[in-house]
Amino acid sequence: MKFLLFFVIVLCYACSQSADIDLENALKKAGKNRPELEYVLDYYSRHDKDSLKYRSARYLLENMTYHYSYKSNKKIDSILHQIEIVMDSVSGLSNSLRDSIYREMLAKYEKLPFERVDDTKIITSKFLINNIENSFKIWQNDNWARHLSFDEFCEFILPYKIYDGQILDNWKEYFYKKYNNKLANLKYTSLPSRSSYTACNILNEALRQDMNPQLNSSQNYTIISMRVLAKITSGPCDSYTYLANAVMRANGIPSGMDFTPQWPFRSQGHSWNFLLNNTKKEVVFEAAGDKVGSPHKLDHIMVKVFRKTYKINKDIEELIKNQKKSVPVIFSSPYMRDVTDKYMETADIKVNVNSDDPYVYLAVFDNAEWKILDFAKNNNGTAYFKNIGKDALFLPVRQADLSVEAIGTPFIHHLNGTIELIQPDTTKKQNLQLFRKYPILENVYVSNLRKLGMKIQGANRSDFNDAVTFHVFDNFDTDIKVNKQGQSFRYWRVLSAENGHSNIAELFFYKNGDRKPSVGQIIGTTGSFVPEKKYEKGAAFDRDLLTFFDAPEGTGGWVGMSYEKPVEIGRVVCFMRGDGNDIELGDEYQLMYWNNGVWRSLGVKKADDISVEFSDCPLNALFLLHNKTKGTEERIFTYQNNKQVWW
Repeated sequence: MKFLLFFVIVLCYACSQSADIDLENALKKAGKNRPELEYVLDYYSRHDKDSLKYRSARYLLENMTYHYSYKSNKKIDSILHQIEIVMDSVSGLSNSLRDSIYREMLAKYEKLPFERVDDTKIITSKFLINNIENSFKIWQNDNWARHLSFDEFCEFILPYKIYDGQILDNWKEYFYKKYNNKLANLKYTSLPSRSSYTACNILNEALRQDMNPQLNSSQNYTIISMRVLAKITSGPCDSYTYLANAVMRANGIPSGMDFTPQWPFRSQGHSWNFLLNNTKKEVVFEAAGDKVGSPHKLDHIMVKVFRKTYKINKDIEELIKNQKKSVPVIFSSPYMRDVTDKYMETADIKVNVNSDDPYVYLAVFDNAEWKILDFAKNNNGTAYFKNIGKDALFLPVRQADLSVEAIGTPFIHHLNGTIELIQPDTTKKQNLQLFRKYPILENVYVSNLRKLGMKIQGANRSDFNDAVTFHVFDNFDTDIKVNKQGQSFRYWRVLSAENGHSNIAELFFYKNGDRKPSVGQIIGTTGSFVPEKKYEKGAAFDRDLLTFFDAPEGTGGWVGMSYEKPVEIGRVVCFMRGDGNDIELGDEYQLMYWNNGVWRSLGVKKADDISVEFSDCPLNALFLLHNKTKGTEERIFTYQNNKQVWW
């Protein structure tokens, strides 16, 4: 017992010493602005009743060292004001029109001479004191944060900013005035009057109605003014999560932002919000989206999740100090912490690495290159990575000056916790028959659902009153063998399923014994749902997987071929509206495999059918298929039981 008490005393002393060092670091970095920061500490040290506010001031200052903002000036303020006015004036227009106008404004905005400056050097005592006073007011007087401990208050309500780069302005007052009246009627109820969940739902719905947001992941620029950001209807998910976080915290609703920097099965990452409700449960929600707590991307595999914080993460701070210029972008800021185990079952894994760097990393593939997700100290060629998700493929890497370099063997972390090394065996060969260069994801899956119930028919009358049905689609199969009886018809078609709008991207009819599609006259339903020629029946035969026939009516639409005389069709290939990543006739493909830290070629083939075959490929290898003719999306895969397994 005495030893335990001694240990606790030593630990508390060490924490106190660390906090004092952090505070002094911030004060030193402030330079000429140091008196402004010291004034805040002095202001709250005069009265015992302000002891919590003094601790709050210390919390903000101790963790301020690496926070930065962009300096406001007349030119920046003018453009921001223009964006705000213009976006207000076009609020009644369509999303596409508003987005177009915003892009014109953004073109001017992106050229502005932004000056990055440390918060310690520009923040004023008045700004900090005002933030602390307002934060305490909504914590202690409003209903939605009363369940928070002091530490939770510091994390979820107190911070004076949502993200680095943000202009230091009165965003809390602005969003309180704009949205707090939405919560006024809750005082007439009993349970909801104290429910942070109910309040969060109300404000998130109000935000959705105000913005009608449209996600645009290609637009990666975040507006540095929070109130101007609130006027923008399109942008990356980060922008929306920042905005929702600002609205919630300004109104005393404890919320935060979690993110996965890279999906392990596709490009890009994702961010979202969470609420710390009255029972201290973290409830996920999508900014300006569905009801708080609604299922959110539950079918998406994640292997790392981080939480944006105001507080310094000491492990990342140590990494930054030791690695200096060779720090991966994801870890260039110490203001986040690992919360992966809040979202999934994880495991700590041991990895052998061929490097003498003090820090090494784990990466996943993002369709084009390896992206770092985690770091660990290198202990004589062994690294222990903590809280790693499962059902994904990883590569141990080191951070070089401009890229990452492999320092180990790719491996799969299976759902059962086992590790499988993917090391090619060049002494054993296999043949690969490949149908795609990218997995079928949700959007393509949904499009293919329209195939179910479609019919392949032949007829000798152009109105198909004598139609014979050879096949009814009950799965997503693309290549269909038909007409075993060898019947001949002048007219062949594929009839849309009910409410399917046809949505055929490419359609091929093969005569029995032929390897090339037969050519006749295109026939089918006239017009299209969207009245543009590119969506009419000809799109099903234009040899372009990214165009498709969109029938004008949901049911009854069809497309096919007529011939001068009856023909015996034995094979029909039908591609639905999709992503263009199926093997396309006439395109050139190059198969690569990973070996000794680099991609190596297994040859180039021109596709003469809907699949492409490569021979003499090593067993147990990691593969990547390039379309050298067109396209950008591609995905790593292994080959098992004669099928591509995507990672």
